[in-house]
Amino acid sequence: MDWHTIISALGGLAGIGSLISVFVFLKPTRRKINAEARNLEASAKHQEAEAEEHTLDNAFKLLDRMKNQLEEQNKKYVDLECTNARFKIYIGRALKRIEYLMQGITRLIEQLESNLIKPVWRPDDWNLESDEDK
Repeated sequence: MDWHTIISALGGLAGIGSLISVFVFLKPTRRKINAEARNLEASAKHQEAEAEEHTLDNAFKLLDRMKNQLEEQNKKYVDLECTNARFKIYIGRALKRIEYLMQGITRLIEQLESNLIKPVWRPDDWNLESDEDK
């Protein structure tokens, strides 16, 4: 055997040794990297699920607050409707009373004039639906 063959054999053995060492050391490292990747992926999914749950909780809390506000507004609306209905009744009564009093004033003025007494005051003509104030 000559020295070229020996060097070639040693070089081949070194190459094979390097290849074996790459497989031996790379395989556990690859397993470790894959395990870490799976762990990170699981952690990300867990965090995403927690975030979704938190978002849903906040959405339901917001909906509850909005529901309560709507109920309060509806109660205020009903109260205002009742108050408005009461005021309509009061205004109707007041208008009837005004009509009654105006009829009485008109009769009294007619009585004075029939006795040849000139009234010192006479109410202006007035229309409820008119926008003009005198």
